[in-house]
Amino acid sequence: MTGATSLQIRKPTADELPHLAEIERAAAALFPPERLPDPEGTLPIAELLQAQADGHLFVACLDTTLVGFALVQRHNPYLHLLEMSVDPVFGRRGVGRGLLNHVLDTGQQLAAQAVTLTTFEDIAWNAPFYASAGFTKIDESALPLHVIEHLQNERSEGLTQRIGMMHCFQ
Repeated sequence: MTGATSLQIRKPTADELPHLAEIERAAAALFPPERLPDPEGTLPIAELLQAQADGHLFVACLDTTLVGFALVQRHNPYLHLLEMSVDPVFGRRGVGRGLLNHVLDTGQQLAAQAVTLTTFEDIAWNAPFYASAGFTKIDESALPLHVIEHLQNERSEGLTQRIGMMHCFQ
């Protein structure tokens, strides 16, 4: 009989940061290669170190195994989900939902007006996943400036079918 695994979302330790690239590459492998400008590209360690220092990086562990992470940025009055990756070996176990709920809780604790993100509109574990958590697609003309800038940067890197979404707090 196997025991239940326990999901823990917390801030990462410094020695965990290099392992996030492995998770990011494994998650990227789920995408059609032509949809990502560099499927092997990962977040720079300097960016992860800064996010860790700022309290903007969260990791997900199942028992003691590091299985996912979320990186946010503050754009007052918004919290922006810049990156969320889950190792596909541990997919469909609530890890992504747990990370996303933690990001939403963090947004509320910071008194953010909303959590924003950009994502693929047409990939099932992207926009539909976020919609199931209360995010709505926002017309580009109504998006906050930081989201428009993210979309413009993504387009310049060759990403297509990207949209901005927002989860507003009441």
